[in-house]
Amino acid sequence: GRRWEPVAGPWSRVNATVLTGADLFLATDQGLWVIDRFTSGRRTPRRVDPESGDSIPEVEADGRLIAISTGQTVRGSRDGGRTWQTLLTPPGGVWSLDIVGSTVYASAPGAFWLGEHDGTRWVRRAQAMSESVASNVGRHPSGRGVLVSVAHGGVFATMDGARTYRRIGVPGAPVHDLTIAQGR
Repeated sequence: GRRWEPVAGPWSRVNATVLTGADLFLATDQGLWVIDRFTSGRRTPRRVDPESGDSIPEVEADGRLIAISTGQTVRGSRDGGRTWQTLLTPPGGVWSLDIVGSTVYASAPGAFWLGEHDGTRWVRRAQAMSESVASNVGRHPSGRGVLVSVAHGGVFATMDGARTYRRIGVPGAPVHDLTIAQGR
């Protein structure tokens, strides 16, 4: 973070980014883009749209899977963005998307979806708070379980695949993003 430089592209807004290997993926209002070998200083974006350039709200990756939310579906690519498949189409659409380990987490109205084995097997669970949707998921600092943030409900821990939740931190505190740094 000592030096920053702008990265120009044909998009008007970048909604989310993820660096996987040396490639930077950008979810934009004009579709999904990648800058191959970004870490080597290359800055030429190319479109890797699975859905004809529509707005892509979120992108996540874990080295094996690139997952995007289209707002209605979760789509995934296991070959660097060359081919795509629909992984999940939950009722009410996709409100947030995260990958922790080999599990894809998709939050939707009334349900919290876990896509085990890189989104190949989906399980529906209850939300941490019945009236709210999860906004972020991160690995628990212990290495077991995950932390789930709810925008207007606080942070919850689950150690059993989102079967049960335990509130941690300040109840009801606004949480807009969740990041776990170096296991802390």
